[in-house]
Amino acid sequence: MKNITKYLTTLSLLILLLPFLQTCTNQELKNPEYVGYEKNVKHIPLNYNNEKSKKVKNESTFNGYKIAFSVFKNEPKKINLDDAILADYFMLTSVLLSIFLCILSFFNRYNTMLFYSTGINILLVILSIYAFKKSGILREFHQVKIGYYLYTINLIFIALLSKRKMAI
Repeated sequence: MKNITKYLTTLSLLILLLPFLQTCTNQELKNPEYVGYEKNVKHIPLNYNNEKSKKVKNESTFNGYKIAFSVFKNEPKKINLDDAILADYFMLTSVLLSIFLCILSFFNRYNTMLFYSTGINILLVILSIYAFKKSGILREFHQVKIGYYLYTINLIFIALLSKRKMAI
């Protein structure tokens, strides 16, 4: 029971490997795609291809690390709330804070710092979802995958356990 925060903080680093966000909606995958034009200026519809939609779905689903470290792939530009790069920075900070939490959990004396860092981390996760919604990447909440939920629940457990240890 004493080491449960150590396990939970290590588990949070593993949860970041799970799918966090799908950038395309299922509705977009079911609609036919139009590519090219004929001479009479009509679109050429492609038939709905289930195999192709699975491939696109897999390519557009990101885990926590991919979201966080995509900051380094993008060219530097001005950050505003309507841009998904802000959400990437929130997620990068959350990942770095999770690494810090994992290191901090192995020192039993810093429960207060662990509690407040976990609270900040929960806020960063919520802000990243809000920034993705504001930027237009997140159109439906079905695009949020299980990783976000498990990560947030894990952080809440860490906060509760560290709060309980602070009282002792």
